[in-house]
Amino acid sequence: MARQWTGENGLISNNLTSVIQSTSGFLWVTSYVGAIRFDGIKADVYDHQMLPFLSNDSFYALHEDKAGTLWFSTQGSGIVIYRNQKFEPLLPNNKLLPKSIRCLKLNADGSVYAGSNNQGLFLIRDSVVTQVSHPALNEISILGLDEDKFGNLWIATDGYGVIRKNGSTYVQYTTANGLISNTVTSILCSLPMRCIRYVSRFECYFKW
Repeated sequence: MARQWTGENGLISNNLTSVIQSTSGFLWVTSYVGAIRFDGIKADVYDHQMLPFLSNDSFYALHEDKAGTLWFSTQGSGIVIYRNQKFEPLLPNNKLLPKSIRCLKLNADGSVYAGSNNQGLFLIRDSVVTQVSHPALNEISILGLDEDKFGNLWIATDGYGVIRKNGSTYVQYTTANGLISNTVTSILCSLPMRCIRYVSRFECYFKW
């Protein structure tokens, strides 16, 4: 049986950007008007009124790491984490990390890739931020990140197709290589084949 929750059931918006169920059992939802924690009956809203460090209420996406910490990417407030029942900004005084972060990739070694709006890709390791500098990545918007079983980082971009990163080697795939659009909004590496699932105007598959 399917159930639908909308603004009439306590959600603050019907325009949602991501949703996950955390290991604590709560349903977490992000939107452009705040983040929501939902237990199926009650929705708790977290916006700039609840979290004064937020510059606005726009959340792009969230992820949960193996320790149960939630990682939120936001439009204007950088990366926000939720652990021990408390929200806090990640590295708020770091001047290199952009404030508008579209997507994250949490790595097994504890490092994090962060894709930004118009400023490319960044790596956070042990609280040290470095920009992943490459002509194909600099000054572009990154909309999605995932890693395949071969260790390739797949990067979905706004207008520049998909970029595959393996160490210092970069390969760019565009409509000339079979993509239906050079704007790719999300990406997922499928197993066990060398197959990438991506979304631009439609949901598609790309083999390499």
